[in-house]
Amino acid sequence: MRFRSKDEIQKHLAAQRTSGMTISAYCRQEKISQNTFFNWRKRFAGPQDIPSTIPFLKLPFAAPAVERLDLILPNGARISAPMSFGVPILRDVVRLLAPLRPHR
Repeated sequence: MRFRSKDEIQKHLAAQRTSGMTISAYCRQEKISQNTFFNWRKRFAGPQDIPSTIPFLKLPFAAPAVERLDLILPNGARISAPMSFGVPILRDVVRLLAPLRPHR
C-alpha cells in the first residue's frame, strides 16, 4: 500500500473525471483499488464531484380514486373502509361495534 498526499489524490479524482473512463477502467490503468478510489472520493469530494442535477422521474400528483364503503350503524358507530376491504373482516367489525351503546 502506498501513501498518497491529498494533492495527489485530488489529481487522481480530477484525472478520472476528465478521462472519460469509467472508475473501474481508470483504477485498473492506474493500479488503484476501486475501494480506495471510492474512499478518496468520499473524503475529498469537491463541488465538482457533486452532480449539479440529479435525474428523477416526474410523476403526476393525483390521489388515487378509491371507492369507499361508509356505514353508520343504528348505535351511531361509523365504519369507513375501502371497497376492497374483505367481507369477513367487515362482518367481524360490525359484530364488535353493533352491541355498543349509542354515544350521547
